[in-house]
Amino acid sequence: MPKLDLTLAPPLLDRRKGMASTCRADRKPFHIPTPWAASLLLCALFLGLGLGEKLHAQAKETENAPPNGSQSPATSLENWEMATIFLFDEAHKNFAKAAGLSQGEEARASRLGEGVTLLTIQPRTLGNLARSQSIFEELISQNPKDATGLAARMYLARFYELHVSPQAPEKAKEIYEGLLTDGLGDTLAELAASRLALIDLYSADSPESLNDAARKLAVHGTKLRTSIGRRALYSNLGLTLNQLRGDKTLAMEYLIAAEAEGLPMQQLDAPLLITIAALAEEMGDMETAKKYYSLFTSRYKRDTRRYSVLKKLEKLGVTDAGPAPTHPAPETAPAPQAQPQS
Repeated sequence: MPKLDLTLAPPLLDRRKGMASTCRADRKPFHIPTPWAASLLLCALFLGLGLGEKLHAQAKETENAPPNGSQSPATSLENWEMATIFLFDEAHKNFAKAAGLSQGEEARASRLGEGVTLLTIQPRTLGNLARSQSIFEELISQNPKDATGLAARMYLARFYELHVSPQAPEKAKEIYEGLLTDGLGDTLAELAASRLALIDLYSADSPESLNDAARKLAVHGTKLRTSIGRRALYSNLGLTLNQLRGDKTLAMEYLIAAEAEGLPMQQLDAPLLITIAALAEEMGDMETAKKYYSLFTSRYKRDTRRYSVLKKLEKLGVTDAGPAPTHPAPETAPAPQAQPQS
């Protein structure tokens, strides 16, 4: 087992104190690039609202029904939803209790929740991280290809990226590549492509190698079966190329492809529209800039950035609110109390 070092673990926002907390006060918080953080937020939301429902459906079909007094599917789903709004301590206690009361797939689902929340509860300890790693490995050994096993593999890969010292991106890549073989069609597993993109792009040592890596990674998009998987991959490719000063035309191609997939989540859709429009404006493509600024204003009537975007459109010669959106505007997700970095 790799040596664990909490000083490399990303900070969490302490919802009680409203400030970043780390295990060592003299260490600067670990910074995760914006596209990486967006991918993780998407992963967390799917885990809570999608994987939970999938696991409960499997639990109902298992031959070993949970005994009397075990956790009900509704309660289990509530625990996942609790985790997505960052009530990690409460969710962890519930998951740990449910794991001891249930059987079969329901028990595995609760063990997964226990392992995930061990990475986030306070205080962060070496013991908790080691227990989390052990739970993921246990679930994978039981069944690496069911919904729980795929999720455990995803989180074990993230564990090697973020929670060990030295960090082990190559071990994480190996797991992500396996997920793209075994988990096609599973939304959470397909997010592995977006994680691979970030590992490879941030390790590029020249603009040429950066652009070449992006082109190779984009091939995954032709194999992914879920819109969320493709959206995460293309947005990470485009945003990272733009951030690292790669080929702007290539970045624009991927960003537009990501937007075309659609996503029912304003927190990711709205910034993407603005990014596409701003990049187009920078490239001198005013028609594309007008189109995506207008899409933003037509979808988000109450967004605080709307006034600034309308002023930009005015400078570009557009005086109305813009065309109707190409697909329905995503619903606004409830505002969380705090946003974790992982």
